Amino acid sequence: MAIANIYAKVAGNVRGITRRPEEITQTYIFSLLNKPEDSCIFLVVENDDSEIIGFGHAEKIGLAVYDHILTNYTIAVRPDYQDKGVGRGIFMGFLDYLAKYRHDIKRLEMEVNYDPDRIKLFEGTGFKTEAIIKERVRGMDGEFYDQVLMAWENPNYKR
Repeated sequence: MAIANIYAKVAGNVRGITRRPEEITQTYIFSLLNKPEDSCIFLVVENDDSEIIGFGHAEKIGLAVYDHILTNYTIAVRPDYQDKGVGRGIFMGFLDYLAKYRHDIKRLEMEVNYDPDRIKLFEGTGFKTEAIIKERVRGMDGEFYDQVLMAWENPNYKR
């Protein structure tokens, strides 16, 4: 499965996605892809040969009080397509989709490794830094890393 393969190739890099390679199981991928559209959004990008080269997803927490939030926003791009604008395209396409079609979503949340350049990049797309959580993530190297909670607010949210 292409999605699992991409995930496995980028997993474990604390500067990228937090999930480790052994946590990318067929069950995990199946569960994401089979959630109802109102509780999980999954955007897939293909190349001209119809091969999946990247994806982004976020999901609801599952409690009514948080029903206006999508969280765990994740983007993964096949290594041979990285640094070619694919990730940014997925990123901006996701925000555009929410603004145009998901007026029930007020917030999109993500956690990123503390890196001032990455934070500036995300803030340039409308995300705001809400918290820095000290030593939250333990990398595969055994070191602890700070994580930043960031959120984007849908300008077209309707109660």
